[in-house]
Amino acid sequence: MNNYIEYCYLENDKPSYERIKLTESDLSECINKYRVFSRKLEIENLFDVLIEEFKTFKSLLTMAQLSQEFSHFSEVHAYIENQKARTKLNISYLSILNTGKLVLDRLYNKRDNFSIINDIDQSLLPELLIERERIFKENQYYVLCCNLRNLCQHKMLPVNRLTLKYPSKSTYGNGVITKFQIPLVLSAMEEAERIKLLRGLNSAFIDELLKSDLVDLNRAIDGYFEGIFDLMIKLRTLVNKSVTETEDYFSKLLDQNINLNMKRLLGPPALVVNNEKEFHLDFEWFRVAHYLEEKNNLYFKSANLIRTQYIEAPSST
Repeated sequence: MNNYIEYCYLENDKPSYERIKLTESDLSECINKYRVFSRKLEIENLFDVLIEEFKTFKSLLTMAQLSQEFSHFSEVHAYIENQKARTKLNISYLSILNTGKLVLDRLYNKRDNFSIINDIDQSLLPELLIERERIFKENQYYVLCCNLRNLCQHKMLPVNRLTLKYPSKSTYGNGVITKFQIPLVLSAMEEAERIKLLRGLNSAFIDELLKSDLVDLNRAIDGYFEGIFDLMIKLRTLVNKSVTETEDYFSKLLDQNINLNMKRLLGPPALVVNNEKEFHLDFEWFRVAHYLEEKNNLYFKSANLIRTQYIEAPSST
């Protein structure tokens, strides 16, 4: 008996063992189902890190705006605060780009022919790729940030300037509006870099960017985040059935092999493969995946939600 489930329980005040033999088919099914849990938790954990960094960036952006406003009439102090703010924003912005790339590579990496969904159900991959293609066509800021991430990896920092449109002292009064931006000025880039940044974008969007001569990095990172969020929502929908089936499978597997009500188990049963323990059949850890999915289920895409936000106040006319 090389492959089995091993139970350790207390009998007559002594530990005893019971082994339930597994066929090759049962063993393969058990390992495959375990992989479903592992991959589901892995991607939810990565996505959680991305969301937390995105929230951090938005907080830093608000603090940078306030810092710029309060420092407006102290020129030297303003330059110092500007540098401090840009450093923090660059760290956070790069973290979003890189963590997002990690999530995207785990979802699907064409170069390595890898997708995390293949470890759950290979038949689901075509639907995920259809969603991926839709995002590439419809979310231009997502594509732009994918290009920007590659540029930042080899050449440049994303946040190089902060701009604050602020009325003069003499026009102060009720309803004063400031406009704060973190622009990427296209004309300040080398031509080769600009070409790489705009690669894959549709012509109308390129014309719009070139006309304004800047990329609003705040809007850009929103689009990048929303694109990844769309893929995660699709992935969750696709794998939900597999996750539910896996939970039912292990529940039935344990119940049918031993009468747990009659035994006092000394820990969770273990799956033994070739006489070596592969993993324990204790899935309390998988509750974390459900928690993360519930925690990060607010679909706050700007396309679906109108948010009154100080950072996005329009300029006065």
